[in-house]
Amino acid sequence: MERRNFSDDRAVAGAVGIILMMALAVTVYANAVRSDIPVYGMDAESAWDAEIAGALRQLSRSTGQGLAEGAPVTVLLPPPPPARAVEMPFIGGAVPFSPSGTVFFDPRCGSFGATHVAGDGSAVTDLVSGSTGCLAFDAQPVYSKAFGYRMEYGGLVRVQGDRAIVVSGPPLEVEAVSPGEYRASLGLPGLRGHAISASNDAGSVRVDLVPGPAAREIEDAANARNATWTLVTEHPAAWKSWFESRFAQAGFTASRTAPLPGQSAADYTLRCMPVDCSVGASGKGTLVVTLEGPRTDVADLRLSFSYGVYDVNVQ
Repeated sequence: MERRNFSDDRAVAGAVGIILMMALAVTVYANAVRSDIPVYGMDAESAWDAEIAGALRQLSRSTGQGLAEGAPVTVLLPPPPPARAVEMPFIGGAVPFSPSGTVFFDPRCGSFGATHVAGDGSAVTDLVSGSTGCLAFDAQPVYSKAFGYRMEYGGLVRVQGDRAIVVSGPPLEVEAVSPGEYRASLGLPGLRGHAISASNDAGSVRVDLVPGPAAREIEDAANARNATWTLVTEHPAAWKSWFESRFAQAGFTASRTAPLPGQSAADYTLRCMPVDCSVGASGKGTLVVTLEGPRTDVADLRLSFSYGVYDVNVQ
């Protein structure tokens, strides 16, 4: 009897089809891991960054506005938003990894002091330099660079790597009120409380700011020859840039070396210690802000200064 070998072309075609489908799935998965998933992850992290920034910016503004009212302030810092899923064969939806974040309060992150020279030449202390806290948020993204925020002195600082920028400052008004006379008004909310932290990876973190009993308002009805504000902060260069921008917009000029005849513009001095606005071993630097009226021997600077303290609770 003659024996014959038979082959089933249909079986071979089916096997080849399965192999091709698996290869296609591997290719789709590789492309998703390389491109789609990181893009969707970065989009979600960027949205989270914007949400956190908006909440903290509103909180910092509310503290400044609430100095006179003495009203409590509350904000919710949201968890990361869900990222868009990538649909893949045989696997279904693949979701990017979620970032993590921590909200914490540092009760001794800096200090602030304020003085001025009255019209009669006497030195006046508006606020004795003392410790103040800052509310902070640190994010650990998966697909983008790490970022963070620091709420201090009634303002908000964004930090990413070795760069920092003041995205909103405390209530500060500087303007010319008449020829040869300027007005400067500053509201400073201070923060105090115990060191505390909370994660908002899976749910919102609630931050409550309650006006403390030491809240008060200081106003000097008399004009001043000059005013000096001293900030100790982790980000002196960022605050220097912010003050410089505000003073320039108001028509203040950079500091003069000697009084000029007929000088009609107020001037300012922004001095860092160390001079390069770096931070020392403590992680902090000092910025000294000095405002002076058009003339150094008379009171031609209208000054008002408001200060209040908030007790911080994070949960």
